[in-house]
Amino acid sequence: MDRCRKASHADKGLSLERGPQSEPHLSRTFINRNTIFACNLYKRLSLSARRNVFFSPYSISAALGMAWAGTHGDTHKQISETLGFSFLEEQRVHEAFAGLRTMLDKIQGGGVTLHVANALWPQPKYPLLRTYTRLLARYYGTEITAVDFGCPQAVAQTINDWAANCTSGRIRDIAAPDSFDSFTRLVLVNVAFFYGRWQYQFNRGETTKAVWHKTPTRSVQVPTMQLCESLRYAEVDECQALELPYVGEALAMLILLPRKINGLAELEKGLSVDKLKLFRQMLDRQKVKVFLPRFRVSNSIRLSGALRALGIRDAFQPGTADFSGIDGSDWLYLGEIIHRAGVDCREDGTEAFVSTASLVRLLGGGEMEPVFRADHPFVFLIQDAGTGTVLFMGRLADPSRDSCSTRT
Repeated sequence: MDRCRKASHADKGLSLERGPQSEPHLSRTFINRNTIFACNLYKRLSLSARRNVFFSPYSISAALGMAWAGTHGDTHKQISETLGFSFLEEQRVHEAFAGLRTMLDKIQGGGVTLHVANALWPQPKYPLLRTYTRLLARYYGTEITAVDFGCPQAVAQTINDWAANCTSGRIRDIAAPDSFDSFTRLVLVNVAFFYGRWQYQFNRGETTKAVWHKTPTRSVQVPTMQLCESLRYAEVDECQALELPYVGEALAMLILLPRKINGLAELEKGLSVDKLKLFRQMLDRQKVKVFLPRFRVSNSIRLSGALRALGIRDAFQPGTADFSGIDGSDWLYLGEIIHRAGVDCREDGTEAFVSTASLVRLLGGGEMEPVFRADHPFVFLIQDAGTGTVLFMGRLADPSRDSCSTRT
């Protein structure tokens, strides 16, 4: 059986609000709360002004949602409040994740590929509660496969092979042997792979070297793509906003380019769900001359520090965490959440891939066409065009650098 199957369409009956291009419908409040979490986490991960950042709020929320399903008490409450789950009863949150999986599964073909998969890897014969495993299978489409953490090399190979299969070979190192030890009891994993061909492709022959301003006084030459097309565009006091749609226009990249070369910090400080709504509402179709660097960004991020800072404290604390909904005991806690993400933005489109692994351990102007010249740091998001769901989010600080490894 293919353990990387597409999201199931079996979970019906969720009434979700959607835009004109999409079905089914997704609770606007659920989307807003997820976007609030995305903005809050982005601010934590982008504290260094000179670092490229790329991550998937959706992947992290889904992985935490699977872990949250097995929590009680303050652990449950802290995750609920941080991710914005507390506004709904628990079952409605899981139904919303199921509806989102179904919606994303339908965004396929014609130049867009989007694969999402969830997996649970427990120690053989570990006494998982049936209520927990049934919930993960029903709402998250989670495959459950036992692995022996006493053989860490084999476990890492098994999980990495699964992740590579789910991401067309783009993610091969989601798990390292030294991530596991005799106290590891299970690993929850979410992976996603996206390829979107631009609705209006850049001509590779027009890509030339151009200046990228790292700061007002430092610059480098980077390959820069060019396009002149009718696009959704807006100008506000602090930035220019441009939406670049993918084929079918169900998904799009939103780029927020500060007016000032050194204006990124100010723009990031004001990022919020309301600001993102405002930018999207102001977008108006007009002919725009676009200059955009070709870039790659990759990150390997340990999320425990950032999530603690946002309010998820008890889950990482041995003896305090309450994951009794997983196995009926009070012995489990989150050892770490490791998030790997990469994006490749080029002339034909955008390729992105992410994995989130939760390691659960045992206690022991004018009429002229505007110019959008992205030649200095900016924020970018890949969103569902109908609902505004943030699938991926990032910052391009320096396109001449293509990777970083971060612990926050």
